[in-house]
Amino acid sequence: MEGTVKMIMVNIMILGVFFQFVSIRAQNRFIGDHAEDAIDLPQIEWQADEIVLGYRETWNVTCKCHKPIVWKSFDGEYKWDPPNVIVSIYNTMDLNMPFGSILTSASMVGRYYCVHSEKEQEDLSELVTEDMASSIYVYVEDPYQLVVPDPVKYYNNTEGVLVLCKPSYPEVFLELCDKTSNECSVTSDPTKGFFIPDNFDTGSTEFYCKVNGMSYTAYPGGSIDDGLLKPTIVSNVGDIVPFSKSVRLTCSFEWPVDINIQISWKTLPNYEPAEIDKTISVGNQTKSRSFWSRTLVFKRDLFIQNATLTHQRTYRCEANDDKNNSYYHNFRLQVRETPDDFVILRASHNQTVIHRRVNSNGEMLPIEIIIHYKSYPALSNIKSYEWSREDAAMIISNGDYKHNVTADYINLRINQPTIQNSDIYTLVVVAGTAKAEYNISIFVHDKPLLNMHNLMAVKGEVVDFLCASVAYPSPEMWFFFQPCNEVPWGNCSMVIDTETEWQEGTQETKSLIWSAVSYNQITDEPGIVLCKANNSEGITMTQAYLLLEDISDSMRLEIIQPHGSITVGDNVTFVCSTVNTATNTVDVIFEHNGRDDEVIEMHEESLIHIAQLTLLNVGLNHTGDVYCHVIFLDNHKPSEKRFIHMEVIEPIAPQLRSGEINQTLTVDVLQTLQLVCDVIGAPEPMITWLKDGQPFVYSMNNPTNTTSITIPYATPTHSGLYECSVENKKGNITITRNVIIQSTQWDQPITYVAVIFFILTIVFALTSLCFYKKMKRASGVSHLNEPLIAK
Repeated sequence: MEGTVKMIMVNIMILGVFFQFVSIRAQNRFIGDHAEDAIDLPQIEWQADEIVLGYRETWNVTCKCHKPIVWKSFDGEYKWDPPNVIVSIYNTMDLNMPFGSILTSASMVGRYYCVHSEKEQEDLSELVTEDMASSIYVYVEDPYQLVVPDPVKYYNNTEGVLVLCKPSYPEVFLELCDKTSNECSVTSDPTKGFFIPDNFDTGSTEFYCKVNGMSYTAYPGGSIDDGLLKPTIVSNVGDIVPFSKSVRLTCSFEWPVDINIQISWKTLPNYEPAEIDKTISVGNQTKSRSFWSRTLVFKRDLFIQNATLTHQRTYRCEANDDKNNSYYHNFRLQVRETPDDFVILRASHNQTVIHRRVNSNGEMLPIEIIIHYKSYPALSNIKSYEWSREDAAMIISNGDYKHNVTADYINLRINQPTIQNSDIYTLVVVAGTAKAEYNISIFVHDKPLLNMHNLMAVKGEVVDFLCASVAYPSPEMWFFFQPCNEVPWGNCSMVIDTETEWQEGTQETKSLIWSAVSYNQITDEPGIVLCKANNSEGITMTQAYLLLEDISDSMRLEIIQPHGSITVGDNVTFVCSTVNTATNTVDVIFEHNGRDDEVIEMHEESLIHIAQLTLLNVGLNHTGDVYCHVIFLDNHKPSEKRFIHMEVIEPIAPQLRSGEINQTLTVDVLQTLQLVCDVIGAPEPMITWLKDGQPFVYSMNNPTNTTSITIPYATPTHSGLYECSVENKKGNITITRNVIIQSTQWDQPITYVAVIFFILTIVFALTSLCFYKKMKRASGVSHLNEPLIAK
């Protein structure tokens, strides 16, 4: 029994070693295959995947490989054969990469491929994923042709409409617009134009490309050649997946007629069936009819369970018909070394800085920031990302900004850029437990917008004019002072010529778009200070007046608290101010009743000197004169003094000087109503009017401390209880007036109606009586005449 157990354990150990050996062999095979693929990959000797050439600029780029190669121009969406392209083949003398090819004078915008010579007639965009081709996109700063191709063409395929409208260089702002709705959109990849899926109704739609304020109509270009039709592959997790995650690749192929299509999955580099191990399986093929285009849609899925580095490879979906025609599309899957969530961000053209200027048409075009992302898990909703500015909070979609998220990019659009939009913009994206951010700087160029304030000063005072500018780039700033003694100011003309001596400022403060420069000027005479600023966008000027202040009375002494009478117990504050035109050291002394009092220095700046004295809890003995002495210590200027008399009295509680405390007033409608609150007190009491317990204000310029209220035309609504509440620090008193607004008996409408009705009744009765008498008299005459007629 014991021997049997040992035998089983030995077998298990042998199997473990075997499976480990198989795993190592599989990984070594994977590494070896990709190492061989890396050797097959043509190497373009350029540090980026795109280049921007100057207008009519000649350019050479070299490509090397260990197999024969050639440069080809290619576009997977339409047939493209640029002229004036020179390709030369040479031997590199490099044993690892002996074959070389040089592309010369690629002055036409488009994508150029360095490809194995034996594969140059195939779909070059697919060969990139097979490591048999490399590519570089060429832009040309052509000021005469902003869009390629020209004219703009659109093509129909089984998936939708492709509008070939591409910018000549990255700074060209390009939009595709609908002529009917005038709605415009941008593309996330300017090198591929615009694609409109077939689930949009484009039957009667006309498109045009809008470029820097100009429009280019899109004309029909027919259908894309059948040889360029290919399946599409969609991944449920994207093309980068964390270690040990599962993947589903769905291959779809549309065909306009009912023929037999067989879809198969293969893996590169040997094009063998994709089921390389038990972790990979292929589902059954399905066939359906497209709801939008009514074409046949064939689909088949590829499943990968628990992805590892051995699954990092290129997978091919092939669609074969009965005539042995093959249509294929490649998908390169990358597997990360850890199972952690991730976010990868990249801007179009790898931009980190965007500059925007007014174009030749005087327009400031919108700014579109497009950040491509790859993440696991996929972004669930709009809350997965956030745009913000360095100097502000989160950016929301409104009239100034608009942002959106799609399956592969996040964009931010600034609809009408101004200098105020210059800032560092940050995109933060959260996917699961992963977080990433991308910073991009935006600079909206504009000429300086200046601001400078008028100043008033005394003669001899040094003043600082601060000229503030909002502009980008930061401007250079100069100043000029023009004396102006003429009156009125309108007669003071400014004569600025090339010989005018402009002066630089003394202090400068700068930020990204804001700058301020100070200019010192001694006030000897009034005049105008000019500030001039210029940058690469233009030059602007502004001006401010230097006004001479009248200082005929250069010293002042006043009581600022309390206002009015001074009573026992008050705190009394005196302020003494002086103007020191000679910029001497000044000493201020207060004198009260023959003794000096403590002084508080309130203000000592430039030529203005202010001092304060506060007497606390004054009594009757404080009555007298208060002096302020100003002594100039640095020269022989005589000292100056001012005095003010302070009278301290006993406080008196509020008292009614005339009238009664409580009184009822009866006033007829539309008569004058006058409420009087004749009170005295020291200090002057505070008066508040109330009506029925609520504050009452009736057309009074000063509703507080009003001793009387006059209402010229009283109405019943003015009836009520009025209170005059009077208070000072000594006491308070309340005076009431109960107001009744009465109506006379003739004022009632029913009385008027009754009187009128009574008068009409009398008139009617008298009229009826007169009519009756006339009728009776006429009847009597008729009877007297009857016998005469009978005879």
